[in-house]
Amino acid sequence: MTAHDIVLYGATGFAGQLVAKYLARHPEGSRFSWAIAGRNPDKLSALRTSLADAAPEIIVADTSDRPSIDAMVSKARVVVTTAGPYAEYGGDAVNARNVRRSLALSGRLPCSYAEGISVGAGLKAGWLWMSRGLGYFVGDPIPLSPKPGQGPPKWLKRAGKFRVALKATSASGEHAAMVDVQGRGDPGYLATSKILGEVALCLALGQQEAPRSGGVLTPALALGSVLRERLAAAEGGEFMQFGVLAET
Repeated sequence: MTAHDIVLYGATGFAGQLVAKYLARHPEGSRFSWAIAGRNPDKLSALRTSLADAAPEIIVADTSDRPSIDAMVSKARVVVTTAGPYAEYGGDAVNARNVRRSLALSGRLPCSYAEGISVGAGLKAGWLWMSRGLGYFVGDPIPLSPKPGQGPPKWLKRAGKFRVALKATSASGEHAAMVDVQGRGDPGYLATSKILGEVALCLALGQQEAPRSGGVLTPALALGSVLRERLAAAEGGEFMQFGVLAET
């Protein structure tokens, strides 16, 4: 029997704590039940104590103990995992395989996938770091060799922001659209944790249109406009903004 709408696995890590805090103070908190999960019960208890606005259930589970994972999954409508290390499993290679697998299932290969960052964006990020003396000027230095569970300092999470231009072209090439997406907060952690929280709520609250086919789906393909509307409304509309730049 499902006990919770959402189970957050890896909740005591740096990213997991950000997601937990976002869910704990979410204005729709009365509409969903959730739990925090991980290997260390003491760390889970400390995290729950720090969540003044919520008291999620604690579930002890470890990926090396399959029965514990099965038990955890059986209690959830949606499982959100932030367990790392990301260096071993993340990056272009994994993303590319996921995208190709989804497209293969829908018969849309061949395709290509790549990620990049503009020189201008890199320079702006560098200036943000240097203008604050790598955080030493504000008494909260950037960890140049972060330990597990450690991420950017609070000032960097707040000062960060992102802006992305996306272009899509129809299969026939007759139609194209370019949209602008921008948001507040460090995109690597703070913004991502909020987006992940809203993805979980889309799934848990049943507000998404069912995808036409299965497979490994990107959030946009699986959740469509419902996710965009949730993100645009998050934090009173101050978190993310979407706009159409051009359409033919």
